[in-house]
Amino acid sequence: MLTDTYPLCHRRYACLPVLGAHLDGFVDWLRRHGYPDCQIRMRLRAAKRLDAQLLREGVRLQDLSAAGLLAYAPADAHDNKGLAALVRSLVRYFEEQGLLAATPVTPTDTLMAQYRAYLERLRGLSVATLVAHDRTVGEFLAFLRYDQVPERLTNLHPESIERFIQIEGRRQSRATLQHTVAHIRSFLRFLATSGLGRPSLDSRIDTPRLYRGERLPRALPWQTVQAFLRAIDRSTPMGRRDYAMLLLVATYGLRSCEVVALTLDDVEWRAGHLHLRRSKGGSFNVLPL
Repeated sequence: MLTDTYPLCHRRYACLPVLGAHLDGFVDWLRRHGYPDCQIRMRLRAAKRLDAQLLREGVRLQDLSAAGLLAYAPADAHDNKGLAALVRSLVRYFEEQGLLAATPVTPTDTLMAQYRAYLERLRGLSVATLVAHDRTVGEFLAFLRYDQVPERLTNLHPESIERFIQIEGRRQSRATLQHTVAHIRSFLRFLATSGLGRPSLDSRIDTPRLYRGERLPRALPWQTVQAFLRAIDRSTPMGRRDYAMLLLVATYGLRSCEVVALTLDDVEWRAGHLHLRRSKGGSFNVLPL
C-alpha cells in the first residue's frame, strides 16, 4: 500500500488526477509479485510525470488500450528507466484488472498470428524461438509501415530488406544479426509459400560472416571443469545446490533454463532416471542418473 511505501507523503501520489485512484492497488500488486521497495519507489516517482502527460492530453484510462499505454514508454528504456518500468508494469496490472480498452486488431497482428501458427504447426519451434521470430518480424513490418501501406509487402524489393538489416546491424553484433537474418529468411519463405510475397527473396540476403577465434570458446577443457566443480563449497545447502546445478550442465549438457525447470517429479531415484523436457523442440528425454 502507498502508506507503507511513503508514510508521510503518500497523499501526493493518491491525489494524482488520472492514476491516483489506482496507485494503492498497483503498489499492493507489485508487492505480491515480489518487487522490492526501491523498484516500487522508482515506479511511483515516474507516475507523476506520466500522470501529468495523460492529464495534459486529456486521456482517460478507460479509453487506453495496452498498445496505447505502451506508447508512453520511452523508445529507449535507458532514456528514463523509471518511466519505462512504470508503463510496462501498469500495462500488466491494468490488463489483470480489466481496466484497459480492447486493442484493435491490425493487419500486422493478423499476419503475425498466421506466421506464428505456421511456425508452430510445421516447424515445432520452442516458445523462446517463437518469441524471437515475433520480435524480428514485428520490427520488420513496422519498418515497412505495413499497417499503413499493406501493398509494400506484396511488392517487396531486396533493397528494402537490405536497408532493414543495415539498420539492425548498427545495434547488433554479427552473431546476433545472423539470427535476425535467419528470422527474416524464414518469414520471406512463409510469404512466398502463402502467396503473400515474391518467391526467392530469402536467397537474396547475405549472412554476416563470423571468423574462427572471434567468439568465446564453446567448451572448457574437462580438467578445468573438474577443478571448477571441486572449488564449490558443498558444506552449505546453497553450495550443494550450486554444485548439483553446475554438475547437470557439465555432465548432461543441459541449458540453464532446463536446469531451472527441473522438479522433484522429474527425478526417479530408485529407477535411476532423469526426465527432461528439452527447451528446443519440446521433446522429452529420459537420461540415466
